[in-house]
Amino acid sequence: MDDFERLPTLTDVAKAAGVSPSTVSRYFRGLHIREPLRERVRAVATRLGYVPDPTAVALRSGRTNTIGVVLPQVANTFFSRAFQLMVEEARARGCAVLLLTHQEEQAAQEECLATLRRYKVDGVILTAVPGTTMDGVRKMLPRTPVVAFDRWFADEVDTVVLKNFEAARLATDHLLQHGHTQVACITVKPEIDSFKERTRGYTGAMVARGLRPQLVSADDYDELRDRVGEMLLALSEPGALLTLSNTATWSVLKACEDVGVASSSRALVGFDDFDYASLVQTPLTVIRQPVDDMVRRSVVAVFEQIEDASRRAAPKRISLDGELVCRASCGCA
Repeated sequence: MDDFERLPTLTDVAKAAGVSPSTVSRYFRGLHIREPLRERVRAVATRLGYVPDPTAVALRSGRTNTIGVVLPQVANTFFSRAFQLMVEEARARGCAVLLLTHQEEQAAQEECLATLRRYKVDGVILTAVPGTTMDGVRKMLPRTPVVAFDRWFADEVDTVVLKNFEAARLATDHLLQHGHTQVACITVKPEIDSFKERTRGYTGAMVARGLRPQLVSADDYDELRDRVGEMLLALSEPGALLTLSNTATWSVLKACEDVGVASSSRALVGFDDFDYASLVQTPLTVIRQPVDDMVRRSVVAVFEQIEDASRRAAPKRISLDGELVCRASCGCA
């Protein structure tokens, strides 16, 4: 093979970037190097078309420079945004991301974890199916660092979540301050940890005012849409609605269409902001989750464990505040 055809090497990147080969190696292993050097190495490697041989890297370092991400789905805009950010954060550390989804099924989650074990990923970010246990995860991934994202499932792993109880109480109190005495809470799968905490926050706010909580739940969004439609027809007064996810919000809006009820006739606050929340006929008031910060902290946590196995002995729970974004659907001008 002549020079024209020769593939660039790590040494070529180091020489062109004016750094040592060990610095280039640290970059591609996801280890810390100063930001100016990191960007220089990245730019030179991209220009030369250098790609590390994953087999050689794994043999030398015991690492594959990949992390696994297991989510319920990516059709949900919250999770699609989160995954996009995870890819960006991992890429900045010289790592690739392998995405798998479990569709809220325990057997599918076990298959996902088994696949990640076969691919020898360096770490895993997991949004767990309800009922997941630490023993079950460790059976599939005995030594792999794991971080729980968006949902708690065990105290033995780092967890990054929204302050779900507080956020739901904030949203419910906001509706009550508008004078509503009937506020229904709308969700699928109330056994999901984040939804469970949001339901507790909603219930606490209602009981504190001497009001009766009303939970409308279902196993899937089609069933939820039907149940919400039935509830809307049965209400003697407009009332207000709290939806615990963006997909539950859309179920409510579609149910209003189904039964011929104007969505603007019901005060509504939903969880999760999304691109079109401010563009629907009645712009939606939402609890905005700090998804960027949640992702960044999750990725940092998994890489800390990858680089220092002793970190796994002191798991931490990071709980972040949600933001109430007031638009017209709650009754605010």
